[in-house]
Amino acid sequence: MLEAGPTIEDDAAEVAAAVGSRALLPCDAVGLPRPAVTWLKDGVEVDTSDSRYTLQRTGSLQVSALTVSDSGLYECIATNDAGTARREVVLSVLGTSSSAVYTGIYVFRELTSHRLLDNMRIQYTYNKRKQ
Repeated sequence: MLEAGPTIEDDAAEVAAAVGSRALLPCDAVGLPRPAVTWLKDGVEVDTSDSRYTLQRTGSLQVSALTVSDSGLYECIATNDAGTARREVVLSVLGTSSSAVYTGIYVFRELTSHRLLDNMRIQYTYNKRKQ
């Protein structure tokens, strides 16, 4: 039987997406027989039974309903009887989680911002009870 070790054809190394959106982490794995693909995030296997993760037929991983904590180093591992191939992808999730919305007795008073991390800012509104 003819065998060919896995190769990963896509070479994208970085993916950026906004909080609440979805991201596709590429891993177009080919080989003979077709390689099995697993994903690690920061060295820990991704639980693809979680509905937020969808393992595509090609081996790419779709992550839905992104949160900032999804950011990190992902590794695609494609394995078959003839060998193993690996590809790293950095996912950067940009933005912040949604803020609470107040209605009724609260009114908008001020808009300000604070520096959180290098190159990341959060804006928020300060609401004060109407006098």
